[in-house]
Amino acid sequence: MRHLVLPAAAIAVSLACGGSAPEPAPAEQVNDKCPRVGMDAMAGDWVLATGDVKTRFRVLQRGGDTVLWYVDPSFSNHKLELVGTRHEHDWQFDERPTGPRKRLIDSGGEQPKRVYLQPRLSKCAVEVLVGSVDADGKETIAPRPKEFLQFPDNAGVVLSYQPPDAPLFFNDAAKDHAKAAQELADGGPRIDVPSGAIVAGAWSEADADGDAACTYTFDAWFDSQPLEAGKEQPAGEVVDGARPWTYAYDAPYGGNHTFELYRYRACNGGARELIGVSGSDAALN
Repeated sequence: MRHLVLPAAAIAVSLACGGSAPEPAPAEQVNDKCPRVGMDAMAGDWVLATGDVKTRFRVLQRGGDTVLWYVDPSFSNHKLELVGTRHEHDWQFDERPTGPRKRLIDSGGEQPKRVYLQPRLSKCAVEVLVGSVDADGKETIAPRPKEFLQFPDNAGVVLSYQPPDAPLFFNDAAKDHAKAAQELADGGPRIDVPSGAIVAGAWSEADADGDAACTYTFDAWFDSQPLEAGKEQPAGEVVDGARPWTYAYDAPYGGNHTFELYRYRACNGGARELIGVSGSDAALN
């Protein structure tokens, strides 16, 4: 996916609720038209009202928490997970960093993010304020909100939201566990990658993945969209306790791009269960 933008008008039509109505409708009428806009009705996917899907978020329930997966290309590790606290008129979400993002925050390189979501029933929209919180709890929040609309169910586009929980390595480190471990010890995967034929790979502990009798597969994603040819690819054979997950991408593009592998297991003939997401950004040259 490159510079994918959905027309704002198309999003508004799919909502069946005029985002720019001249007069606000009574709350009960708006709720009929916009059942997903409300303090307890925001679960699902949202994109900027401009139609630019590069900045987007998903609200979901996970492990007893109300979770926000917020995607913004201006952030380092631009997919973030935040945990919500319900207030009377808005939701406050505080970052729960993991992996490289946690190391960056723990070292003082960045402050954890804080995001406020406030439903605007008259617009069938959610206003979002993004900021950060320092070590003393003092927050710095953007002065003006961004407006988001619910992502149309019929958009015909599938996008990733979940922040990776494990890194993805490229080329030599994708093929050699020792080289991947060395890159990790040096601070993380090398992201300067020649464009063209690229091997991306993740490594997992086979014992942590689950029973050896289960089937292990993955789906390959590029620039936040699934690759049709990359669905249900088999994981590699376990060597010295490490399971390789590798995929050969054809990426003849320069610039910054996102690579992800969604890792699954299926046991006893059952459905696939997501184990985790391995992902990294790369600067292709």
